[in-house]
Amino acid sequence: MTRVEMLNQHLNNLTAVNEHGDYNDDIRNTVTEINKELGVGGAVNLSSYATEELRRELTARDNIREIKVSLGSEAVVSVVVGDEEQVTAVQGPARILINDY
Repeated sequence: MTRVEMLNQHLNNLTAVNEHGDYNDDIRNTVTEINKELGVGGAVNLSSYATEELRRELTARDNIREIKVSLGSEAVVSVVVGDEEQVTAVQGPARILINDY
């Protein structure tokens, strides 16, 4: 369940029990949080998104390639710039996203 879905569920619950207006502040705060998540009225706060949600969004975009490293496997990433080479070993499970633009 995404954060927006959880906030919407919370909002529905608050609305259902708000018989005497006791939860008006909570409802207003929840609507504000939903707006932040959706980028309404300001910048989106990506820190509240799960890593899996961010990965799905990025891999759905053009020119993004994903390399999956399974548990117990290792990937060696080599970056060469001029005469310099930087080598990094990555232990699985891992996913490496490459922007090919």
